[in-house]
Amino acid sequence: MGKWTARLAQKTNAPATQRTDRTDKSGVPSVLAVACGEGDRVFPLGGEAAQRAAPELPNTAAVAWEDGDIARYQARLARMLRWGWPIAEAEQHADRLVNRDREADERVSCIDCKHYRPRHCGNYRHAGLNVADVGRDLATLLQHCPGHQPLR
Repeated sequence: MGKWTARLAQKTNAPATQRTDRTDKSGVPSVLAVACGEGDRVFPLGGEAAQRAAPELPNTAAVAWEDGDIARYQARLARMLRWGWPIAEAEQHADRLVNRDREADERVSCIDCKHYRPRHCGNYRHAGLNVADVGRDLATLLQHCPGHQPLR
């Protein structure tokens, strides 16, 4: 056992678990290395069980984009790049907004609002904010904003 694991075992009086060759090599205890006892419940971590349990949602990302989708994507991407966003973030958010449009999601983003300027909301009081400063995290958040007005 490592120094910290030994101290934790002393502090909590927890029984030591069996280690496997795999965890011995990594030096990190792993819950995946613990064998299930007879009365233990096993929870699926993913794979087929997760797919069976998940509701069927349309995969709009797998469908070919139409001309309108491409035009909206390019306009949003150009706007965010002009505002100084890193290209990877701008592409990711523009793609997410196209998928949102295709799924008819009612939530909006500051990127598509006529009141938004980089890091600033011109309609912050009506939007329910206390200050006009808007960080990138809030600007990319899909939300129901009462102060939103589309660019179109």
